[in-house]
Parts: sequence; structure tokens; C-alpha cells
Amino acid sequence: RVEYSEGENERYTLPMSVAAGEAAEKVLRDHPEAVLARLEFGDQSWALLHSALFERSFSDALLTAVLKRSKFKGSHGELVAGHTKAFREAWKHVRSNREPQVQSFDSSNTFVNMGEDFVLKLYREVAVGINPDRELEEFLTEKTNFSQVPRALGWIEYCRQDDEEMQRTTLGMVTSYVRNATRGWEYMLDHLGL
Repeated sequence: RVEYSEGENERYTLPMSVAAGEAAEKVLRDHPEAVLARLEFGDQSWALLHSALFERSFSDALLTAVLKRSKFKGSHGELVAGHTKAFREAWKHVRSNREPQVQSFDSSNTFVNMGEDFVLKLYREVAVGINPDRELEEFLTEKTNFSQVPRALGWIEYCRQDDEEMQRTTLGMVTSYVRNATRGWEYMLDHLGL
């Protein structure tokens, strides 16, 4: 949560993990840009606080949570994962090893390709409510035959009881992977020759 002296506060998500020993060495070797801090302890041991996005176990855990419609209780609320009807069909046709690959383009969201089957879209800045992007993609997937966008397959949200009302905050989505696709913005710039 970011609080300003003037204006509204903002909330951001930052999936983090801790690695020690050989796992920490692997992070330093393969993804040094993912390291946030080196944690040093009194017994001379150390660990790394780093982005979880590059870890296979993180993407597998999120995908499994979506598959099983899992809930994880916390001290103030719970993480809830779920999926659309289209997810089960997509799961039957998995064709890759689902190795995570963080997409490198500049965006207000983080995209992680899970092999050539799924894309995990994590919203960096989040607000209470169902993200309009999620609503639109779910509508196009479940209520229409429109096929010009990736299919909405699942979601992850944070739910918290506040007074009389359940507050839901969309943290991310799982969509279908589309081969040889481009983002609309890049297509437009290319089309205009910019």
C-alpha cells in the first residue's frame, strides 16, 4: 500500500519468494534482476528475497489453485482462485511443460507465459472490485463466440469481509496462450509505421 500526503492511496502486488543455498545461487545466476534484497543472518548464512515470477513452483501453485478452485485463509482475508468453464477444456489439451517465461514488454501488468498453454496476467496496481479487464474477457469467453482475444480461463482474487460487505480485489487472471499473437498497441504502431 502506498499512501500519499495528497490524493488517494494505491495498492500494488509484488509476488515475492525467499531462496537459500543452491536455490539462491541459481536465482543469482539465472535471474539477478529478480533479486530485491540479500538477507544476512547472525550465523553467517544468507538468503535472497526475490520475485517469485521466475519460479516454476510459483506458477505451478497458482495454476493448481485455479484448477482446484482453492482458498487460502490469511489473518484479514483469503486468497480465492477459480476458473471459467473454458478452463477444463483447455486443461485437457495441455501441450507444453508450462515452464514460466516472464514477458519483457512495458505494461502496467505482469505477464508470465506458462509454456504454450497458459498466460498468467498479474495486475500490479489493484483496487477493490472485480477488474474490468477480467469482466470483459470473461464475458467474451463465456457469453460470445468472439475469438480475437485470449480466452479467460481463471482468476485469483483477495476477499475480505468489511463491515457487512465482502470486498473482492482481482489480483490476476489465467488466459489462453495465443501463438504468434501481438498486442493491439504494438500492432497499431507497426501499422502506422511508428
